[in-house]
This record gives sequence, structure tokens and C-alpha cells, in this order.
Amino acid sequence: MLTLEGPDGALLTLTIYGVDSEPSLLAKSLLDTMTKQFSGAKATPLVGTVGGLAAEGYTMKFAYMGVPMTSTILAFRGGKTSLTLYTQAADEDLSAVQPGFDVVKNTLVVK
Repeated sequence: MLTLEGPDGALLTLTIYGVDSEPSLLAKSLLDTMTKQFSGAKATPLVGTVGGLAAEGYTMKFAYMGVPMTSTILAFRGGKTSLTLYTQAADEDLSAVQPGFDVVKNTLVVK
């Protein structure tokens, strides 16, 4: 697991799983964990790419200590390995940190 956290609280986590992990189940499991942690969280399905690889997951809206937040969960397979890419930021900071999230998402190479 690799976690990067900015000084403003923005968070990016890349988690690598074993060969037997199904990306859609990983995304759902992470979503279930987050919705238990943040009551009232609202999730919508998300389809995209990470490093050119097909990914699926969720966009989630919730509040942390009264601050509106947005997070994304993208799960995908790179070769025989399954991974999740999780991002989170306060809505007021999202436009400033999204370009950094996108650099990771668009340039990640999994071999």
C-alpha cells in the first residue's frame, strides 16, 4: 500500500492485492467500509481508466467533521494483480488537488 497525503488533507492511496482478487469486489468492499465510517455518504458508480487500464468503482460524497468531501474508488487489474486507487479531498480543495490525482491516475504503469 502506498499512501500520499497533502498538507491540506488530500489523500491518495494505491493498494495492491493478490492474483485472486476481483476488482469489482474490491471496490465494493472499500465502499462498504467507507459508508460504515461516514454515515450519510452517497455513492454513485464510476467507470474510468487508470494508466490506460479499464477501472470501475464509485464516487462518494460525505462530510468529515462538517466538511463536505469527495472521494473516488477505482479498482482495476494490471496483469495478474488487482489494485485500488482511492482519492479523497475536501470539496473546497478538490479543484486544486484534482490535477495531481489525475497525473497519478493517467501515468501509473502496472507490469
